[in-house]
Amino acid sequence: MTVVAREPARLPRAAPVNPTEYGDWSLRPVQAPDVPMLYEWVMDPRVNHRWTTRGMLIPYDKFAQRIWDDVLVNLLVHDGSQQPLAWATLTSVDLHSGHCSAAVVVDPQQPKAAAIGPRTVCLMLRYAFAIYPFRKIYFESPEFAVRDFRTALGRLLTVEGILTEHLYYAGRHWDMYILGMTAQRWAGVGQPYMERVFRGCREPAGGQTRSASSARAAR
Repeated sequence: MTVVAREPARLPRAAPVNPTEYGDWSLRPVQAPDVPMLYEWVMDPRVNHRWTTRGMLIPYDKFAQRIWDDVLVNLLVHDGSQQPLAWATLTSVDLHSGHCSAAVVVDPQQPKAAAIGPRTVCLMLRYAFAIYPFRKIYFESPEFAVRDFRTALGRLLTVEGILTEHLYYAGRHWDMYILGMTAQRWAGVGQPYMERVFRGCREPAGGQTRSASSARAAR
């Protein structure tokens, strides 16, 4: 056997960015004590018709089992207050083909002006593409809720398909929008888009996250 001497690979100049944090915002796994809170979010009338329940009122025990069915990961989003703001999940995983589906639920008590939804989408996409070898991630939205993605459509997500009259709710059928994001596109536009969405947060060199306001206070 011939042994070929090779030069050691060059080490990266900076540590990789921690994909579970951005400034004061962070992801953590859902734990059993969190499930009652998630149930309250989903059963809220401002959310229930947008989630997969499509307005159906399901008992707690059925919900508690359902949120783990066909799920790769359930994550909660926190800001500096450590108060859960949103729930993000990856489901329907096909690692052979390199794709999965993602969904986001924002605490209905949070103000829409806080941009929690777009920030949660960004955190979920960055985490998923950094940890798993996904080629593409899909979001599904009923026609009446697709405006929830309006800040990301065109800039981050693309409409890959429309299933006509696919869903029944409120006495009529609605279209289902299939929105997609590729790893290649995320690599090109993800970081600039996150900087715009988060505004007051930044990631200094070296991979350590820190809020812009904290950085100014330290100077």
